[in-house]
Amino acid sequence: MIKDKIKNNIILAPYTTFKIGGPAKYFVEVKTKEELQEAIAYSQAENLAWFILGGGSNLLVSDQGFDGLVIKLKNEDLIDKGEQLIAGAGARLSDLVALSEIKGLSGLEWASGIPGSVGGAVRGNAGAYGQATGEALLEVEFFDTSDQQFKTLPASQLNFAYRHSLFKQDPSKIIWQAVFALKPGDQELISQSMAKILAERLAKQPQLPSAGCVFKNLTAADQLVEVLAASEKIKGGKLACALVVDNLGFKGQQNGGAEVSQEHANFIVNRQAATAKEVKALIDKIKQAAEAKYQIKLEEEIQYLGLF
Repeated sequence: MIKDKIKNNIILAPYTTFKIGGPAKYFVEVKTKEELQEAIAYSQAENLAWFILGGGSNLLVSDQGFDGLVIKLKNEDLIDKGEQLIAGAGARLSDLVALSEIKGLSGLEWASGIPGSVGGAVRGNAGAYGQATGEALLEVEFFDTSDQQFKTLPASQLNFAYRHSLFKQDPSKIIWQAVFALKPGDQELISQSMAKILAERLAKQPQLPSAGCVFKNLTAADQLVEVLAASEKIKGGKLACALVVDNLGFKGQQNGGAEVSQEHANFIVNRQAATAKEVKALIDKIKQAAEAKYQIKLEEEIQYLGLF
């Protein structure tokens, strides 16, 4: 019975890459489809809000925690099916990338060094270097909480767009596993590409705890001419948001234990026992400044959990 596995008042900070956040009123780990079904049924019967936790890499949890049931996905299997790799939503994205390298399969090199779970990458259509998760997918199996059924849809029907998917649009659908369709390639070239991307990522991004990029990159627009004039950071029609934050003078700015990273201005790092309140105050301040100076509305890439 899943009820016997549910724990009370579990601090969520250790389950996030930010290392910030208060307790979940209820917390449970699920490894099977049946356990996921039971956990959702329990939350519905008890009238509890629920939240699906993957790798915790794109998440800011409130200092007060979450007054509901946090469901931690532990379906971490990776299955080799030739040119297809099947990954449980709870599997680490880095493990999937490593398997693709071992098998000499190309299509996930861009994800080298990206933290978090496969489910999180699918939900947010994580991407880099002009590529994204949805492009490598064949299909996704998910649990539809609206009718308690597991279903499968092809990638073409999952509304993938920049940092967006059907699962972000409709939280009632919980990703269970994903099938990746990759292409055979030269293993040595794949390894070299992954090593290069990983080295670039380590050189540019802070090593202190963070939730990754705070804001979505921007579509080049007329009101950003002042920024664009000094920039070569436009890729795929997107302007690196780090440049905007840097031009606003926020790089290195601190609020308590939180700091806008000096290595990458679109990261806020947990320098020393930062609170969610301190991080959120920095985010709000940056958004206000961007609207005042450039008349643009920055949109968060990170997800909030709990009350702010």
